[in-house]
Amino acid sequence: VVGSKEAAFTYAVSSAGVAYAIAAACSRGNISACGCDPKHKTRKELAPAGWKWGGCSVDAGYGMRLARRFLDAREIEADARSLMNLHNNKAGRKAVRQSLVTECKCHGVSGSCSMKTCWKTLPSFRVIGDN
Repeated sequence: VVGSKEAAFTYAVSSAGVAYAIAAACSRGNISACGCDPKHKTRKELAPAGWKWGGCSVDAGYGMRLARRFLDAREIEADARSLMNLHNNKAGRKAVRQSLVTECKCHGVSGSCSMKTCWKTLPSFRVIGDN
């Protein structure tokens, strides 16, 4: 039903799904215009002592920008329903960003973990839907 809680959830999940799929494809190297998140490779101030950012952090920002361009473009009216749909689209994209998980791998002789490399990754989509 249009304008219902169910419709709001559908808009949010659709927006999250598009952002998630694009971000996942970027980190797998399936889209030539994007790749790993460049911010996490260079921001040493974000890395706690004893570890560094590495691997391929998912570029959720790229996925969110494309999802916004693609889905929000349909809402051209400035009426209450369009504004509500835009809000729900944004909520879905925000759920993707807030659900990113930090994964780490230890490196060192005999499992000493003298160096730990960490990166941001996407959880299962179910986790995002539950949020």
